[in-house]
Amino acid sequence: VFGWAKPVPVDPRHFERPTPGMALTALGGPGTNLALAAILGALGPFAAPTSGNCRLFVSSGPLSDAVCLTTDSFVARLVFAALIVNVALALFNMLPIPPLDGSRLLPLVLGPEGRRVYARYSQYGLLVIFALVFVFDGALSFLSGWLAAIVGVLT
Repeated sequence: VFGWAKPVPVDPRHFERPTPGMALTALGGPGTNLALAAILGALGPFAAPTSGNCRLFVSSGPLSDAVCLTTDSFVARLVFAALIVNVALALFNMLPIPPLDGSRLLPLVLGPEGRRVYARYSQYGLLVIFALVFVFDGALSFLSGWLAAIVGVLT
C-alpha cells in the first residue's frame, strides 16, 4: 500500500525567518510519529532478547536482534506493529526528497545557489521516491539499521 497524508499548506512568508521556520514546521510530522512510538514503546510488553524473559521474538529482519515480546498476545503484536510503522514513517519522512518533510531541512545547510538548484529539481522528487521504493530493490535498506536502533531505544 502506498499513500500519504494530505499536505498542510504553510506559507513561509508568515515566518520571520522563512527557512528555519519551514524546517521547524517540517519536524512536526516525524516528531509526532516518534512521540506516538515512544508512548507505544512504554505500553508494550517488550524486553531485550538477552533478558531471558522472551516469549516471542519478532522476526522482522534486524529487529529480531533488537527487541522481543514478553507475551504472544494479539494486543502486544498490534502495539509492536504500530510502533514499527510510526518509527518507519518518521524515518522515511526525514529523507531529503521533496515532498517529504526532510526536504524542508536540507535548505538549512545549502547556500543560496544550492537552494536554487534544489528548488529547480524538486519537482522530480516524487519520481525519485517511486524509483527508490519500486525500481531499485533495497535502495532504502539503510533505514533498517536506524529503525532497529530507534525501536531498541523506545522499548
